[in-house]
Amino acid sequence: MSWLFGGKDKKDIPAEDLSITINPSPLPEKPETPKIPPTPPAIRDINGLSPGRIEEPQERLKSLITPDPIEGFKIEVNRMIPNQTLVVTHSVSGLATDKPSYTLTTQTQRGSMLWLSRFDSAGAVMGRVLLDGRNWAMSLTGQAGVGQVPSVADVLYEYYGGKTWTAGFRLGLPSSLQLNFFQSITRNFAAGFQASISPTKPENAIISCFRYQPRDNKSCFTLQAAASYLATGAHFNPVPGVQFGAEAVVAAGPQQMQSSLSGGVECQFMWSRWKGTFDDKLVLNTIYEENLTPNLKGTVSMTKDYTKGDFKFGAGITFSDLFPERQPQEEHE
Repeated sequence: MSWLFGGKDKKDIPAEDLSITINPSPLPEKPETPKIPPTPPAIRDINGLSPGRIEEPQERLKSLITPDPIEGFKIEVNRMIPNQTLVVTHSVSGLATDKPSYTLTTQTQRGSMLWLSRFDSAGAVMGRVLLDGRNWAMSLTGQAGVGQVPSVADVLYEYYGGKTWTAGFRLGLPSSLQLNFFQSITRNFAAGFQASISPTKPENAIISCFRYQPRDNKSCFTLQAAASYLATGAHFNPVPGVQFGAEAVVAAGPQQMQSSLSGGVECQFMWSRWKGTFDDKLVLNTIYEENLTPNLKGTVSMTKDYTKGDFKFGAGITFSDLFPERQPQEEHE
């Protein structure tokens, strides 16, 4: 078989020439990834006034379900059991970086409210709608505070350095427009002013108040001292004065708040500029409430005006449609 090696015999071929090298065929080149055309930098509406960019549906959905990292939320529903003194609060709150938490608390409060609020860590801004069935009044309440947020509770409730303001319109005889503003000095003390303007009665007042109200959610006591500036008559003649008021609620009964007794005292000293005399006022209010059924309540009220010697006695029956019974909700992942 010498012809295979060019006429040479196998023994005449060096060993290194016997090795045969096989070069593998080159691999096919990978196809280039098609380039996605860039998103147009801006689009304009018909009027050409609002530039923007095209958003993918996923991005838009993500922006809707992903909150801002510094924002939080709270939903609070209060239920009166079984009268307008003891309130059970169901609260769901949390920061965007934490899991939502559920809280069940009880506190003493008048009326019922639904509170939906949003806040951030730089300046807590909240809104609250308060429906006071006792006085047939509806108020819109806002709350704001500036500072760090060590916990959700410190943001959602009145705390040191916080501000509260209220604006409401009360229907009745007489009707009135009420404005309140308070600045917290400490956790239990606040100073501010109250203004009451009555379109149906020629009497308007601006009152500077100093309020003490414990924040431990166990006390049902409020102490308030005020210096008032009362304007009466068609020309709104100013009448400066001083007011002092206190209110406490005492509960009794074998079951939860089956009956309640509340009392308030109002002491007022007014200086009349055109009379040059002081007018004092001392009024004592006492209200007793007894629950006849879960939705029916009897009320007896007594008002004694020691200045004029007037004594008023009132009795009535109140029907209230309470919130249904609720149980603490379990956390869902």
